[in-house]
Amino acid sequence: MRGSMGWQVGEVFKELKAFGQSKFEFKKEFYKTSEDKSMENYGKEAGIYCYKTYDKYSAIASDLLHFARDNFGVKDILKLNNSVVSAYLQSKLDTDLSRKTLSGYAGAVAKLETAINKYCTSHNLNQTYKFDTAQFREQAKELSYHHINRAYQDPEGIINSLPDKYQLAAKLQYEGGMRVGEVGKLKAENLKDGNAISVRGKGGKFLTYNVSAETFKALSQTLSNGGYFFTRSESNRYREALNKASIETGQVYQGSHGFRYNAAQDNMLEKLKSGASLNEAKQDTSEMLGHNRLSITEHYTKF
Repeated sequence: MRGSMGWQVGEVFKELKAFGQSKFEFKKEFYKTSEDKSMENYGKEAGIYCYKTYDKYSAIASDLLHFARDNFGVKDILKLNNSVVSAYLQSKLDTDLSRKTLSGYAGAVAKLETAINKYCTSHNLNQTYKFDTAQFREQAKELSYHHINRAYQDPEGIINSLPDKYQLAAKLQYEGGMRVGEVGKLKAENLKDGNAISVRGKGGKFLTYNVSAETFKALSQTLSNGGYFFTRSESNRYREALNKASIETGQVYQGSHGFRYNAAQDNMLEKLKSGASLNEAKQDTSEMLGHNRLSITEHYTKF
């Protein structure tokens, strides 16, 4: 399909527009005729009856398509596949998003699958799409309902198993607690005195991360040629390299975000050993990670 990403998303989601129609009538017919009467399937098959919901699903679909272009070179919404979609959803797990927000991404992807299939049917295209969101939903549920310590058992082992540039990315996350998105957008202008790195983080908040002199020097050299730390496709290749290194070192892959857990826990122990109270150590760690609430930081600091 040709056209801008926004236009492509609009074209496929036209198939689900049901503004002004009766949601009740659809539900009644759905439970009468559908073999799979689960709420998940109902949510996928129902039309979109609300402008606000339409805008939310469209925004997530556009975000997915931008991710596909930047990481896989896919610019056509009809060329999306399960591998691309799974990588996109995994990238959302490597964030601080709530269970409700993560579930919203899964729902939007399921709705996109329905929209594309309906588009193919109405345009006589012999194509069928299936985006598997089940594993993502389970992971999101576990992260929210149960505490999971996502810190790596041997972070140095993983780092040493990575190629040079990805080693540096992992060190920035492990030593400083940076998010992978913040690492990828680093430029020379982000480097400050005292081995400090200043970024505009999640929610537009300005954050300062501190790393070792050795890591700072390597970063300065990497950024000296101009441009961002990662090219468009490198952040996903970094995750793939982390997955491979986890397997090679006999560890469970925890995404790039696992290093933020390690950084948080190391910082907590360091502050407690220096005489800080538990609350003071949590507050310092919360500021290091750029969290607005201590309750979020507590997920990172439970061993």
